[in-house]
Amino acid sequence: MNFKTNKIKDIREHCFVELKKMFPQNEASSLLDVIFGEYLAMTRAGRHLNPGYRLSLPEMLKVQFAVEELKKNKPIQYIFNQADFYGLRFYVDKRVLIPRPETEELVEWIINDNGQLKAGLKILDIGTGSGCIAVSLKKNIPTSQVWAMDISAGAIDVAKQNAAKNEVELTFLQQDMLQVDNISGAPQFDIIVSNPPYVRESEKAEMSENVLKFEPAAALFVEDTDALVYYRQIAKIAMKSLSPLRQPPPANKKISRHFNKLPLQSLPHHSMLKQFPATTPKMYQILSKNFSTVNGLQNGQDFHLS
Repeated sequence: MNFKTNKIKDIREHCFVELKKMFPQNEASSLLDVIFGEYLAMTRAGRHLNPGYRLSLPEMLKVQFAVEELKKNKPIQYIFNQADFYGLRFYVDKRVLIPRPETEELVEWIINDNGQLKAGLKILDIGTGSGCIAVSLKKNIPTSQVWAMDISAGAIDVAKQNAAKNEVELTFLQQDMLQVDNISGAPQFDIIVSNPPYVRESEKAEMSENVLKFEPAAALFVEDTDALVYYRQIAKIAMKSLSPLRQPPPANKKISRHFNKLPLQSLPHHSMLKQFPATTPKMYQILSKNFSTVNGLQNGQDFHLS
């Protein structure tokens, strides 16, 4: 990619033409805002006020590198190894999923729903990945104790970096959620939160190339034959690991164990599934009085504990 001059106006125009071949105009423009903001600490307004600003050779090479990586469908968060989530900045790389904006709603939901119970809350984040949920909860509920669990050593390493980056203390557990029914050595939890894999293998054809090529498949996909395997396991862990004040009474446990024949929308009122909000149809909260396991299920799917 050859720039005709090193003026920022000319370089931006050249990069815009290149990115328009792959992205809608608004997205191409936004991506360039990020690139120039990161490499030059220059806003869009700053560029307009200084169209004759000349980039140094190292700056030009950085911009060229970022544009070439974008043309390979690499997500910009992986190019800069950072993503913003719930007002915080996180390190990300190919070992973890990029935090999604809709997951911020899950974090906010938990914070708002537990406003009167924040002191001393014990929270478990299953499948923590980058640690965005665990770190954000600890940052916004500083009196809580938060455990972050993941099967991946790489993900645990990234989450530890993000805990340090955002100045919070978490307890980390490298465990396979499918191999444990309760968390050995950990206390009873008040909240168990998870955003586990839920995309079926057969749906890969519908996924964007940048997701398939760069994000960790193990954190996204499940076998078509058992798409709810992680949800059943999370519920099993919750039955044993939620604190007594958070567990449903025995009658509701029985209901919870036997709703395999009930669609999500038809659970009894005292063991209901609450969708929140309407814009995120895969996010549900299982509520059985004080039973407070939070995770996501696809609308219309059946769920049961084996």
